[in-house]
Amino acid sequence: MGTTAKKHFADAQNKLIEAKQELLRPEEDIVSYLVCKNSQYAIEDYLKGYLLKNNVKIESLTSIESLYKECVAIN
Repeated sequence: MGTTAKKHFADAQNKLIEAKQELLRPEEDIVSYLVCKNSQYAIEDYLKGYLLKNNVKIESLTSIESLYKECVAIN
């Protein structure tokens, strides 16, 4: 697995941890925007990592939808 793919997987894991930590705060202190954005970044990084692992260029893929469609084409 390429270094770039590993970096995307590591970044995704970190973003999920950040989202989870935000959810563990007291209800009145939770910033839902942070949970959503960190989750979104994690999804993007997991998809990019998967594509890079499968030797797909991701420069032109800018949305979660386009990344997902490219992943589906592989499997």
